[in-house]
Amino acid sequence: TNEKAEIVESWNCPVHVVPNVHIPRTDSPPPFEERNGLLFIGSYLHPPNMDAVNWLCREIMPILWQKNPELELTLLGSNPTPEVKELAGEKIFVPGFIQNVEPYFDKARVFVAPLRYGAGMKAKVGQSMSLGLPVVTTPIGAEGMNLKNGKHAFIREDPAGIADNINTLLADKEKWNELSEFASRHMGEFSPEKISVNIKDILKNSL
Repeated sequence: TNEKAEIVESWNCPVHVVPNVHIPRTDSPPPFEERNGLLFIGSYLHPPNMDAVNWLCREIMPILWQKNPELELTLLGSNPTPEVKELAGEKIFVPGFIQNVEPYFDKARVFVAPLRYGAGMKAKVGQSMSLGLPVVTTPIGAEGMNLKNGKHAFIREDPAGIADNINTLLADKEKWNELSEFASRHMGEFSPEKISVNIKDILKNSL
């Protein structure tokens, strides 16, 4: 991230930040009306993901279920631990590793990434935004992508605030479409074409 680059630069070393690369979709994402439920994805051998899903299931989902008692959550990702499998129930699904996850992103109405710690750009957040699925995340989840709260994604760090943002996207078609469009457009800055030009400029200026 830029913050870490500034630290390295203080050592009098030349530093350039090369971000994650995301391939923008070429078709239109499925519309608001054809979607439902929440989605999370991550490897459960990674402690920040374990912390995030525990926090999501134990503190955020109960708030959401007060208003949307039938709301479903899918926890995609590899290596679900026994602790993650225990979270599964009538409204929480743990499919395990799935080779092609895009259909899940195209069925969900909201992507939730309640990360409370972890470093660098979060590929899961970029993947969701590049597919046009609106994201609710934390300041940690939004790191490194220059995201503006309420424009590219909803960014909060308290359970009630996260739940409130999710409820907005579950019900407000206009806001959902707005975030979907601006997120997709913003992720164009991280396309292979855009990043390749930046890398060529870095190499050219370093010679």
